[in-house]
Amino acid sequence: MRMRLRWALVSGIGLCLACASLSPADPSASFAACIVASNACGGGRIEVTIDGGFKPTRLSKKKLAPAHFRIEETIGMADGSNPPPLRELVLEIDRNAALNARGLPACGLGKIKNATTSQALKACRPALVGEGAMVVSYFERSSLFPKEKLLVFNGGSKDGRATIYIHTYLMTPISAPLVMTAMISKVHRGRYGTKLAISVPLFAEGSGFIKKFQLEFFRRFAYKQKKQSFVRARCFDGKLQAKAASIFSEGPPVVGVFWRSCTTRS
Repeated sequence: MRMRLRWALVSGIGLCLACASLSPADPSASFAACIVASNACGGGRIEVTIDGGFKPTRLSKKKLAPAHFRIEETIGMADGSNPPPLRELVLEIDRNAALNARGLPACGLGKIKNATTSQALKACRPALVGEGAMVVSYFERSSLFPKEKLLVFNGGSKDGRATIYIHTYLMTPISAPLVMTAMISKVHRGRYGTKLAISVPLFAEGSGFIKKFQLEFFRRFAYKQKKQSFVRARCFDGKLQAKAASIFSEGPPVVGVFWRSCTTRS
């Protein structure tokens, strides 16, 4: 079942609140957040929507339990043109959820940086923690929106920071691998306990643009004869919350807070 997250805008430079409706008839619907590339609420408006959530939604109140986490971001311009390149997506996740790769095999960047999708999966299948898809567009082919498969691999841990690699192989109009590096770290910022910072390199010589970005983390595994999960969560107070910042090559970032409700089980 598809789960939608509520979206709340956070004040920031260049925000134009008139750009989006913040009171939809359906309160469970995803809100559209928008910013402008300059401080004026004129042209060049970037529009971003976030959708996703945790499942199951019925969780223990006290103990972290295995879960899936899905996030989808759609990026566009109000005038229909290509958005500026996305350079980084930073997620801060509820302290009542955690990402755990302890005991999982790691995949080195050298094994996948020049690989096709099938080659990357063959080389690093034991390190797979998630999958997804990415829709891209290009300056010279604005009407062409290829959908590329994403593979998410555990990259190992060092000095308390874990790495994951998000691999895709661009097929049209170019053929080339693309690897995004994501750093996972612990934070202590009120509601939030985990930070996931995904760096997006320029591709197609800077003429490639991400229109949609969807990931799901789902891996379950065994470590020291105990069942483990890459994502774990609990329902401590009836909701799970996260903060997202989309950082582009131009203009201020889109920053917002989203959450969804959960229920407790014994």
